[in-house]
Amino acid sequence: MLIKSVNRLIANVSGQGTLRTFLVVPFVLQIVGTVGLVGYLSFQSGQQAVNDVASQLRQEISDRISDQIRTYLKTPHLINQTNADLIRLGQLDITDPQGLERHFLKQIQVFDSLSRIYFSNPEGGLISIGNDERGLSVAFTEKFARGRLQVESVDTEGNAKKVLLNQSNYDARERPFYQSAVIAGQPTWSPIYVYIPSSRGLGIAASYPFSNEGKLEGILSSDLSLVAINRFLQSLKIGIRGEAFIIERSGLIVASSTTEQPFLSSRDQPEQKRLKATESREPLIQATAQHLRAKFGNFRNINSSEKLDFKREGKREFVQITPFKDEFGLDWLIVVVVPEADFMEQINGNTQITILLCLTALVVATGMGIITAHWITKPLLYLNATAKEIAKGKWDKRVEIKRSDEVGQLAESFNQMVGQLQDYFAKLSSLNEALSKSDRKFRGIFNHAFQFTGMLNGDGILLEINQTALDFGGLQLNDVIGKPFWKCYWWTISAEAQTQLQEAIKRASQGEFIRYEVEVLGANNNVVTIDFSLKPIFDQNNNVEFLIPEGRDITESKQVQKILANYNRILETQVAERTAELERSKHFIERIAEASPNLLYIYDLIEQRNVYVNSAIVTLLGYTPKQIQDMGEALLPTLMHPDDFLQVPPRLQQLFTLSEGQILEFEYRLIDAEQKWRTFCVRETVFERTPDGRVKQLIGTAIDITDRKRVEEALHESLEGERAIARAIQRMRQTLDIETIFSATTSELRHVIHCDRVGIYRFNPDWSGEFVCESVGSEWISLVHEHNNHFTLKQKTLDNKNCVINSFDSEVKYDSIFGTSSFLVEDTYLQQTQGGAYSRGRSHVAVADIYQADFNSCYINLLEQFQARAYIIVPISCGNKLWGLLAAYQNSGSRLWKTTEINVVLQIANQLGVALQQAELLNQTQKQSEALRKSGTRFRQKAQELEQTLAELKRTQVQLIHAEKMS
Repeated sequence: MLIKSVNRLIANVSGQGTLRTFLVVPFVLQIVGTVGLVGYLSFQSGQQAVNDVASQLRQEISDRISDQIRTYLKTPHLINQTNADLIRLGQLDITDPQGLERHFLKQIQVFDSLSRIYFSNPEGGLISIGNDERGLSVAFTEKFARGRLQVESVDTEGNAKKVLLNQSNYDARERPFYQSAVIAGQPTWSPIYVYIPSSRGLGIAASYPFSNEGKLEGILSSDLSLVAINRFLQSLKIGIRGEAFIIERSGLIVASSTTEQPFLSSRDQPEQKRLKATESREPLIQATAQHLRAKFGNFRNINSSEKLDFKREGKREFVQITPFKDEFGLDWLIVVVVPEADFMEQINGNTQITILLCLTALVVATGMGIITAHWITKPLLYLNATAKEIAKGKWDKRVEIKRSDEVGQLAESFNQMVGQLQDYFAKLSSLNEALSKSDRKFRGIFNHAFQFTGMLNGDGILLEINQTALDFGGLQLNDVIGKPFWKCYWWTISAEAQTQLQEAIKRASQGEFIRYEVEVLGANNNVVTIDFSLKPIFDQNNNVEFLIPEGRDITESKQVQKILANYNRILETQVAERTAELERSKHFIERIAEASPNLLYIYDLIEQRNVYVNSAIVTLLGYTPKQIQDMGEALLPTLMHPDDFLQVPPRLQQLFTLSEGQILEFEYRLIDAEQKWRTFCVRETVFERTPDGRVKQLIGTAIDITDRKRVEEALHESLEGERAIARAIQRMRQTLDIETIFSATTSELRHVIHCDRVGIYRFNPDWSGEFVCESVGSEWISLVHEHNNHFTLKQKTLDNKNCVINSFDSEVKYDSIFGTSSFLVEDTYLQQTQGGAYSRGRSHVAVADIYQADFNSCYINLLEQFQARAYIIVPISCGNKLWGLLAAYQNSGSRLWKTTEINVVLQIANQLGVALQQAELLNQTQKQSEALRKSGTRFRQKAQELEQTLAELKRTQVQLIHAEKMS
């Protein structure tokens, strides 16, 4: 294909000039081409040398920068490791800030590359030694904990000079060097920061979390100024105008070989802002960073060393970018950029010399070519003149050139050709007649074809057009033949249509088949849409010889398509409106769900996870919706009470078989974020099914009924207490035997309040006393039995002045020997005060834990002998007289007595008082009756009166029983 194109070009050129020119010009072109090729190869060789030198320079500088940085950054971590080893060896005490200050002061004077060495503890305290343009300084917090921070300048011995800074509420735990080390859990680097004042440039801290047996005891840190890296980069020789800079993966500049500060200063913003490389005021750095970001998309995508180049303002720049990482989490990029112009000055000079040599060779070759061409062209010009005569029909003309070279041979061949042409001309006449007949047949078919058809040459000039196309446009053949096809009437509908056709002809002339739909003009400016195509016709050499344009009227089909398109747009509009309506409905439902105080959720039974939960979860359980969804399959095992979780499998079976509209209701307990159990009433129904009809998702609502449950439990306990009181009263009313009443009452009360022991203590006339009845569990000793079998326990323990347990009615102690051991000792205090606080109206005493009640140790020892841990004591009164005490004990452990339990004991004690009063009255009546009977008939009438009184008393008792039952 290339050879054909060259031949065509040579034919075109030679046909337009003289033979002499054609002979001279190639000769000159050969000389120019040869010299130019040598110059080009020389230039390419120089260019390759430039590339090699630039590559070596970039690699060498990148390696030097990497080695320098790695060496420079080792020091702070080495200091931290050394200090940590000293602490572990006991040579450095992290609780001694003065010792740390002395040690750090010596270190920072040795390692002058560090700007600060310090230690911070988990209490927010800090001790630090710095070395900067202000000299040596020490920073410390009061009491080595969070609070006021003071910075003082010191001399080389650590003696304070003056106060540089006082800052209140300083907490080292909030600083980046502390937080980054805690998060990493190992030696690491802090984020880069701008020093204050900003003239000190950028800094970075190496932090080492020091732990002992897994417990964090503090952070060892060493600050390193990055200004030294800037100075090192500025000291490098990077070509003439080359630059080097270091950036973080975020694009922020760490250091550069320019004098530009790596941060932005503003009067309006006191806090300095780090400078991005893409925003640098240095044109080369800015252009390089922007090119890297455009090429890689993100600096984080550069994972290996890259060598590349780009053009800036038409000039090429060589770039090498090298990732730099260390074992402490540092991840930087080292970028070296060198302008190509730094290497091209000598090469450009050599190029100018080459051009001068080419011009000299051109002048010499031209002169020699003219002389040679004259010798060659003279006989050829004669041959040309003879050929023109023959072309005019003078077949008798012959060429006479007497030369034996190629020109003479050419003249002889020319004469032979003339003779042959005479014969061929005669044959051609007959062939033309046959061709004319074939052409008439072709035009009959061509002009009566249904579609528009024509023929163009490779430049788009219209050579032929059928009658169908002419009739469509109302045109004559002369109106269009020989004109550029795009300028014909059909295509004047718009400039865009003409431009589009020109582009199509250009592409078709290169061998491409073109087809597209377009609007054209017909007669009377009638606009018609046609299906248009351009088909290239190739010659024997596979070159495009003609183009065949064809067009078919598709206006009606386009109208149908337009109708369908309008219909589709209407459908899309309706779908969009319906979608918007659904979105509004969804938004409305979501607002209702979020506004509901109850818990709303969607649970996936197949995936066993929560799909949706409203914001009420935060109020009810203290978890966020995201926390609930993150629990996944562990949601129910994590939050549900273990007893309720056992009921999950059978409930899941019920849920899998739910029918549409069926609602399942149940209760379960969940633990909230504060580790408290809350009870919920849940209602669930089907929300979504799988294609095969299985239940996939459930929608449910849960109401917090914890308070209601507590009220129900309290009511249940109150009802049980009332029932117990009623049973006790009923037993009391069934007999007047006081021992039977005591035995039944203590047994009933112990089972009602579920305690370990219930006893009744009776006062003697001298206010000493003893237990007269007891109900106790089988696993505990019987106090009444111990009292009867161990008389040696009856001793006046309370007479000991060192054992202060005789203050039962004290407003502080609330204790009584009768609550635990009155059957063993005599309470001298109650004897002296005739019943103590109970005789003065005290209703009860409730102790939840004897070890938390601030009792004397000897009293605690005594209570431990009686196995008591918690107790309730209530007085029993017979009329207005204190008769004794009713006591309930918990031996197995401490117990917080409920109000309902205390009320039950109080009411039982009141009923025992009534029973005692009735028994005493009955005893008195029986004694009087017996005395009257012994007095004879003299007192019989009085006895009858007493018996009537007794009968009246029994009737009163029956009425009281009836009243108690009714209550």
